[in-house]
Amino acid sequence: MSVALLLGLSLLAAVPAASATGVDEGLKAAQQGDYDRAVDQFRPLAEAGDPQAQFLLGLCYQQGKGVPMNPSRAASWFDKAATAGNIDAQSALGTQYLTGEGVTPDADRAYALLSQAAGAGDRRAKYGLGIIYEAGLGRDADMAKALAWYRAAADQGLIDAQFALAQIYDAGQTIPRDLHQAASWYRRAAEQGFARAQFGLATLYLHGEGVEPDRTEAYKWFSLAADGLPGGEEQELARRGQSLTASQLEPEKLAAAKRQVAAFKPQLEHRESLSLQGP
Repeated sequence: MSVALLLGLSLLAAVPAASATGVDEGLKAAQQGDYDRAVDQFRPLAEAGDPQAQFLLGLCYQQGKGVPMNPSRAASWFDKAATAGNIDAQSALGTQYLTGEGVTPDADRAYALLSQAAGAGDRRAKYGLGIIYEAGLGRDADMAKALAWYRAAADQGLIDAQFALAQIYDAGQTIPRDLHQAASWYRRAAEQGFARAQFGLATLYLHGEGVEPDRTEAYKWFSLAADGLPGGEEQELARRGQSLTASQLEPEKLAAAKRQVAAFKPQLEHRESLSLQGP
């Protein structure tokens, strides 16, 4: 099980002016792709005890930005920041304890950290709690609680949570199957550019499940999924779906569908206010 961390920080005003300036400079360098300079800005502040700099330095180690990738060192810096009350670090460290990335898996520690961060509104922490309750990690499985936490994260625009809900409603294994709900959550994630959700939505359009059958929509979403998937069986299936639906469309409709594919731009529901992501 993997949980990809999106990067964000929202409380710069809470730190002293000198620290805030250093953090700002580090973030600016990172966003320009100069991760070595970003680390040079974050490290002295982190070593001096600034929680935000500790969190950001942890992200550098987690992602191998400006330093060799080292999940264990990332966890160490996250732990310092989390202890000081940094919400982002609590979420990041809780996720590491959930997945075992750089630490020994500990469902109880994960639950405690993620609960703190989720209580403060962190959407990734809410998603992590959904995983815990769905899988019964360290506590009894509870699909009602899992769905509630997934939905809370999904309503905040988290693609992972939207896709998790879509798959649960599509499969109908732990709850009654609801293809209308599946289509709705696939669509939200698909519109944000998530290829696996695009494939799921295309499949529903192809078979008319949860939506009216629509070969044009199916072609559009199969095409986007085929371009976005990294390879393997799912991409091959997307390409087959693309070819099948193309063969079933009249030339004018196929041309229109191709224009839709070319014009598609992901519509993100949530943008991180600050990020280490470079150009």
